[in-house]
Amino acid sequence: LIIPDEFTKNGKLMKGLNPRDFNLEDGTVKLRRASLLITQSNFFSCITKINEGHPRYIWHGVLNGWPSLRCFELISMEERRGMSIIPTQIQLKASSGNLLWKAVWDKKDTVDPSEIVKKNTHHLYRVTLRGSPWTSFAWKKDNPGFVFWYEPHHAGGPRFTYGMELTRKLSNDICTKIHMVSHRYAIGRKESARDRITYHSVCVLEWEHGQYCSVVELAYLNGIGGYQGKSNFYDDRDAKVPNQLFRAFPPELIQPWLDNKAEIRGYDVEARNFEEFKKFILKYEGNDKRFVDPVFNFSHEARLTLRSKAQIARYLINYSTRDADYATLKRNCQTFAADFCAFVAGKKNVSPYSPLVSSVQWENKAHYFLYDSYAYESVKDHSNAVYAKKEQRREQLKTSFLADRNRHDYDA
Repeated sequence: LIIPDEFTKNGKLMKGLNPRDFNLEDGTVKLRRASLLITQSNFFSCITKINEGHPRYIWHGVLNGWPSLRCFELISMEERRGMSIIPTQIQLKASSGNLLWKAVWDKKDTVDPSEIVKKNTHHLYRVTLRGSPWTSFAWKKDNPGFVFWYEPHHAGGPRFTYGMELTRKLSNDICTKIHMVSHRYAIGRKESARDRITYHSVCVLEWEHGQYCSVVELAYLNGIGGYQGKSNFYDDRDAKVPNQLFRAFPPELIQPWLDNKAEIRGYDVEARNFEEFKKFILKYEGNDKRFVDPVFNFSHEARLTLRSKAQIARYLINYSTRDADYATLKRNCQTFAADFCAFVAGKKNVSPYSPLVSSVQWENKAHYFLYDSYAYESVKDHSNAVYAKKEQRREQLKTSFLADRNRHDYDA
């Protein structure tokens, strides 16, 4: 959202802006907000025009203090209409719809977008920005997979690894058991009807060395990076920022979370076995703590033949790059936990914990762990831009996957 440089008048915020996004005492914009606010001068000072004949406008800076949001192409721009021209009853029904915004610039236009803003500098504008194609499946170019693993017990000190690098850096420790834990989130207030039926499921892995366990979960993309490393599975979650986990986070993973995309997180925790992990969960049980109604609903020996830590990470990358979407009832933490437990334990009929999830168009997708995702990228219509993008994604994934295969002998 592009806002005027002078967004206050006599200490009052202009209409259409949320006071929670500003420090009104000193008249500044709060950083690292989901609304991605930026002033007009800051935005357009970072715009570079390329290709004079068919101009493109590239924005390069640090967007609202998020260190990962740095380089984008400007696709379109809309101007907020004056509130007085919209009937009140329509305002209420379309407060976030197109009736409040009108298109004023598109990437096909030849006019400089900054010239449009100069005509009405006291108005609000919102823009659509597009990142590089690889950002749809990776945090870093040539390192695909929205999967990370945090190792606080690593011999060289706490280590944070993500993407395909996991297969090169993680150890060959052998997984011996897998468990599923489901719980509601502690919210510190009276639960609503929806809160009482909303459960989060995670998987817990035990290792042959018996020094620690690992928690593996699927959740919102960038949920931990955007929330300052506040993971429920470490005692210092609420410590002064940054806590130990957030100190290890690379800047490219610190960005606003997306509730329609997913990441897979791996955490090595203090518990050495599942019984110790249960004690940790019960230690923080309660609506004023972290976990409500914890249920330990699946346990089994790991029967997968190739089940080292590095190999498990590769399975998770396959799963993540095959489908990076997140959907509340169709593809979420519970469906992942069911798929992962079934895969590692070699068991049929492992279902999501909540009947509400398992009964809504869910089917086990444990096979996603096994196969190179790039081989499933296809588009029937070869004549449009969608095909070109899909083909580019396929080739980028293929290059990274084959390079990884050349480094490892998975048949050994």
